[in-house]
Amino acid sequence: MKELCTKALLTATIMTSPTFCKSRYLILYLIHALDIFCDFDETITLNDTLQLVASAAYDSPNRAVANPPPWSFFVESYLADYAEQKQSYDPIVTLDQELDFLRSLEPIELKSVHRTEYLQLFKGITDDDIAKEATKVEFRNGWHQFVHEILGRGYPLCVISVNWSGYFISKALSLDTTTYPSIQVIANEIIMDADGHASGKLSKSNEADIRIGDDKKREMEQELKEMKFDGKSVYFGNSTGDLPCLLTADIGIIMGKDEDFLASLKDWNIQVVRKSSILTILDSASCLHQSSKKNMLLYQVDDWTL
Repeated sequence: MKELCTKALLTATIMTSPTFCKSRYLILYLIHALDIFCDFDETITLNDTLQLVASAAYDSPNRAVANPPPWSFFVESYLADYAEQKQSYDPIVTLDQELDFLRSLEPIELKSVHRTEYLQLFKGITDDDIAKEATKVEFRNGWHQFVHEILGRGYPLCVISVNWSGYFISKALSLDTTTYPSIQVIANEIIMDADGHASGKLSKSNEADIRIGDDKKREMEQELKEMKFDGKSVYFGNSTGDLPCLLTADIGIIMGKDEDFLASLKDWNIQVVRKSSILTILDSASCLHQSSKKNMLLYQVDDWTL
């Protein structure tokens, strides 16, 4: 259905434990009420993981190019393109201006992809090289418990990411998640040849590619449409790139304390309510019975603490 995107289904089994009794009633109440979507980098994880994906190339004995440019070259080139684009949109005062700027970043993202392909950074590497780097991912505090107590009972979760490797995300989640959940991953992919080695190509821009926030929003809306979901949608994100999804979902939850992001939201007259735990948000009647988007309301939590 989405040919160049990974939609990895991960399953494992969990035994019910008495330690879960405290929130069991709430979980059973919510089990058919909400559908959860998450960003990956710096939302589920502590740090951006694209450098780890790149390390799969630099550390691989299968790499086809002996001496590729250092990763700093790719980062600095991208940041220079981003800064130039940002300057052409400054000053950004309104939310609509910010959303327009975010849409304008697609050519910048694709230029970064094409740069990587042209220099064949990933050519020759294997899935095993990627999986090795996935073991180094660090998760935000409380993620394990969140998965155990909510998603471990069949709660639907879909990870939507602009990351270059959905396989990397899937391996990271499978290594870290020892529960029942079926976790769907929608992301871009490092293309492999028939012999199991990377062609050097990354998935191109098409209807299934995910490069900017609007692409993530498209995927979220498509999933809800296909599921014929009539409950409330929840989206977790950490940055401006998540704005289209945060503002589209019935319940938008900001993960972490990016002060610049939070200050911008205030400037755009978006109310942000800080909560100490996720369950206090999901348990609120206002979340369950009416969309928070009517009042441009988002929530903010520091981590995955229930």
